[in-house]
Amino acid sequence: MRGGRSAAVRRFDPAAAEFTYTRLGRQFFSRRRTEYVVSVPARLSGTRTNGNAYTRNGFYPIRSTISLPQFVTIPQRDRRIKRHVEESFLGGFIDEYSEETVKSSARGLGRSWR
Repeated sequence: MRGGRSAAVRRFDPAAAEFTYTRLGRQFFSRRRTEYVVSVPARLSGTRTNGNAYTRNGFYPIRSTISLPQFVTIPQRDRRIKRHVEESFLGGFIDEYSEETVKSSARGLGRSWR
């Protein structure tokens, strides 16, 4: 809820063995929500355990969330998601872990997003 407060959206009725939704719950669950996992073309580079460097191309899933209005066209949705992802990773740097660096390669490889 707004202001960081918690509120019940449903209660379990043991006699009927089903959930009863509160007014807030009916309002919350009445809206359709769709989540997308965006995978961008990426170049992964790092060092193997034997010390040899490697580079490979693949897709990297983006875990950040973006809020979109419910009624947008598919092209509008795609443009907004792409803009959000590109603005989130300035300079093409996406992630780094375990001596592996992940950089965006969407422009360099001419590959499409998923």
